[in-house]
Amino acid sequence: MFGTIASYAKAPRKTYMLRHPVKSFQIMRTRRKVKDTVRSRRVAATLGAAVAAVPLIRWVRNRKRNGESS
Repeated sequence: MFGTIASYAKAPRKTYMLRHPVKSFQIMRTRRKVKDTVRSRRVAATLGAAVAAVPLIRWVRNRKRNGESS
């Protein structure tokens, strides 16, 4: 019993994969899907913010050029 506890303490990922291969692959797939989803949302949010910022920057520059700045 002490040997199994010690083996889990040393390398929990490897021993878990060897003892529960199907469940470990399901967990790995889920983690990858979550990472990809978060990554794609970040990219979409960044691009959206950049697209929204361009007209705002142009508007501010035009105000400064025309002397409308307060």
